[in-house]
Amino acid sequence: MPTNPVTFWTLLSKSIIVQSLITFLLVGALVFMYVTERTVPEGLQTMAYTVLAFWMGSKVQYSIDATQEKALQTWILRKETADANNPE
Repeated sequence: MPTNPVTFWTLLSKSIIVQSLITFLLVGALVFMYVTERTVPEGLQTMAYTVLAFWMGSKVQYSIDATQEKALQTWILRKETADANNPE
């Protein structure tokens, strides 16, 4: 059973690309301000940490969904093979 390849357009349609860009921009701004020893606004810290946590959570969920899909496809393939080998 062929699986659908993960393409740029697939990721964009699931907003993974957009989530990643926003996350990296916010965290990059936060790191830049820390490194240059500038005062970091509390709102920026809160926003960056919240977006980072959401992004990490969505990556974990995406991984879980992909693993479950692969397990289901493997189960179906094994069932079809077993049914083909044991006709009743």
